[in-house]
Amino acid sequence: RYGEISRHVMAVFRSITPLIEPLSLDEAFLDVTEQVGGYGGPEALARHLKQLVNAETGLTVSIGAGTNKTVAKIASDMEKPDGLVFVPRGQEARFLAPLPVRAIWGVGPKAEEALHNGGIQTIAQLAQADRSLIEGLFGTRGPMLQSMARGIDDRAVETHHERKSVGAENTFPRDLPDGPELREELRRLAHGIAEHLQHKGVRARTVVLKLRYSNFKTITRQQSLASPTDDLEEVLRRANELLNAVARPDDTFRLLGIHATNLVGEKGEEEPGPQLPLWPWR
Repeated sequence: RYGEISRHVMAVFRSITPLIEPLSLDEAFLDVTEQVGGYGGPEALARHLKQLVNAETGLTVSIGAGTNKTVAKIASDMEKPDGLVFVPRGQEARFLAPLPVRAIWGVGPKAEEALHNGGIQTIAQLAQADRSLIEGLFGTRGPMLQSMARGIDDRAVETHHERKSVGAENTFPRDLPDGPELREELRRLAHGIAEHLQHKGVRARTVVLKLRYSNFKTITRQQSLASPTDDLEEVLRRANELLNAVARPDDTFRLLGIHATNLVGEKGEEEPGPQLPLWPWR
């Protein structure tokens, strides 16, 4: 029964965005960067989503809306079981500052104990701590934890789960500007995506472009199709259009990826989605 309801709720979320990253059976990240403008902003979209789920299923959901995964995950836990916490852009560090370090995603009991032994109790203290102390406690993981504590988290919503999407991406040995080399890599990725779709006997309703800049900022852009496709040239054309819309002459890129989502089978049925998400906003 739980799985049945999860599929129902997932369908509601997929009516808003195809960019969904499940964390467990009953929570996930949703990237609604491209949708918020049409709903009057992230908080308005979050309220609409809560109302939509309740109208369709009778269930309540708790939503954390923020500019990144760390903030959204923490916000979603703050006013359960029927909460909505929105953290505006620029307020991430202030929102996190008074919270205990255990609230940071990935800080478990042992990490919490190590931080407490170092005199660090709150997220603000973690953010302001000497970098050498944090690296001494956590090694290469330390800078990432400290960035999270400062409200900085550039990780993208990852949609490449086998039944929901087909994805391919490449991190380059050197940063690439927009030009022949980058476009050839785009074609190579599109070719692999089309072959995978054809091999699986599915077609995609949405093409998603993923870009990571030289400064590690990561973005995703998507384009929905009038008819689902597994055709190389169609996937490549859409990916090129998405890249054209964002690439600027001075940009250099560290990673390029394409994901084909909203898959349908040979008979046109949508692939079922088993997870029931909560809703962080990027």
